[in-house]
Amino acid sequence: MGKYLEIRWQGQAGQGVMTAAELLADVLAQEGKYVQAFPEFITQKQAASIQAFNRLSDFPIKRHAGLICADVVVLMDARLLLDAGVKNNTAENASYVVNTSYTPDYVKEKLNLSEANTIYTLDADAIANEEIGRPLPNIPLMTVVLDAAHLLTMENFRELLKKTLSHKYNPDLAAANIRTVERALSEVKRL
Repeated sequence: MGKYLEIRWQGQAGQGVMTAAELLADVLAQEGKYVQAFPEFITQKQAASIQAFNRLSDFPIKRHAGLICADVVVLMDARLLLDAGVKNNTAENASYVVNTSYTPDYVKEKLNLSEANTIYTLDADAIANEEIGRPLPNIPLMTVVLDAAHLLTMENFRELLKKTLSHKYNPDLAAANIRTVERALSEVKRL
């Protein structure tokens, strides 16, 4: 990892956007990484759009301002593919992780991305709905981010996630979310 890696999570209220950024920070901090997690709430018309951010590093992070240039963009809602601003403040070679049943080729075309961009698609809502009974895409999408960026081994992630979720919520929810991790790893599509 260079000086730091910046991740932008985007979605709607109730999709676990901020929870994803906070859980990622919790898990990586336990792994000895330096990490920040912070939200941004935007009200547009009647829908509440939420963005959350992570800044990750192997060294202490001295920057305490908003994200400048996201290296990874996580779209928790496929409707965001219609948002012309999705590519704002992103690195030219940013990776995109999208909660959708569409193919990576479709996402590439819709967002007008280049060969420099890596695109991951996953129907995280369906996975979460089947495994935990609610369409909360955060854990499956976090799994793809961590695996793609090689931030920690999936074995360590499973262990730390189970510990964190068991402590914050309950062991049954933790076990169900571990199943979403397994499915995310096997069902993700990459371009």
